[in-house]
Amino acid sequence: MPEAVPKKRGAGRRPYAAPGKTRAGRPSRTAPDGAQAEGPAQTAQERLQKFLAHAGIASRRAAESLIVEGRVKVNGRIVNELGAKIDPARDAVSVDDRPVHVERPLHFAFHKPCRVLCTCRDAAGRPTVLDYFANVAQRVYTVGRLDWDAEGLIFVTNDGAFAQRVGHPSNTVPKVYVVEVTGRVTRPEIERMRHGVRHEGELLRAAGVKVLSAAARGSRLEVTLHGGRNRHIKRMFEALGHETNSIVRVSIGGVRLGTLKPGKHRRLTSTEIESFGGTT
Repeated sequence: MPEAVPKKRGAGRRPYAAPGKTRAGRPSRTAPDGAQAEGPAQTAQERLQKFLAHAGIASRRAAESLIVEGRVKVNGRIVNELGAKIDPARDAVSVDDRPVHVERPLHFAFHKPCRVLCTCRDAAGRPTVLDYFANVAQRVYTVGRLDWDAEGLIFVTNDGAFAQRVGHPSNTVPKVYVVEVTGRVTRPEIERMRHGVRHEGELLRAAGVKVLSAAARGSRLEVTLHGGRNRHIKRMFEALGHETNSIVRVSIGGVRLGTLKPGKHRRLTSTEIESFGGTT
């Protein structure tokens, strides 16, 4: 557990500006005044209509119409050519004289401490993962969940496409946990977990189980899940007569928790992001 719970998100925060509208008719999001962009500066040239689409102003096709209609300016000058490119890190873009900003994608690996919730806020005032990101200007959220009384690796991002690739059950991203339970876990019990055990009408299965140590007092195992139901691991061992003492998620896909301490986070590398099928 961290020494102190960080302050809650949102206190004293300024709302996002709304220079345009998205396809759903909602205001597009702009970084607060004075906010500093995180991560390395973007220097690559990008087509203007693609930039506008990323900013949530409109679809790429609708953005092309805005350009042709002369409603888009770059550095104060109207640009009405569809082949135009800009440098998002240096060029000032506006639509109908309202500034446009793209929210930079953020991807964090976070070591969730035990007894911290994976939610935006808690009515009872209990600490949440997002309390540890109070100083991040952009709105971020967790990818999937980790039980309140479990700890370990979880991703925090503002990138919806990344969250979909990692979290959707159909993608079967392997998640590995180190679990400590009471009693000796036997080989027949391991086989049952691989084939599935029933608990409260649900079939709970492990993609893989490896015994790290086993004794009469307790066992330590490495459990791999694809997806996962609520309290999946605890319920699976409970069905076999074992009480779970601790659960630590040590990896998601090819990303490992490593030496990251509870309550700390780090940026995902471009290689780690791309390992889930995306680009940086």
